[in-house]
Amino acid sequence: MEVEDESFVVETVEIIKRPGQTLGFYIREGNGFDRPDGVFISRIQMGTVAQSNGLLHVGDEIVTVNNVKVGNMSLDDVVILMSIPKKLVLTIR
Repeated sequence: MEVEDESFVVETVEIIKRPGQTLGFYIREGNGFDRPDGVFISRIQMGTVAQSNGLLHVGDEIVTVNNVKVGNMSLDDVVILMSIPKKLVLTIR
């Protein structure tokens, strides 16, 4: 699902985790350029669901995880939040 948010396109991405399966992407605080805040995709592993479905891209900002806003959360808290459920619903822009 795509929605316009000011000058950004906001998308909802659903990822179903299987037992023993990694998410297939890495996150970082800030975008590495002009934004020290926010949570961003920093790398996508080859051969994973995240890579094969093509819905996530390096540089995407994760706005919510399962409807929880993550912009002001620590990176450790976001990792914990993403590790709990079998089904992740990410809002990205």
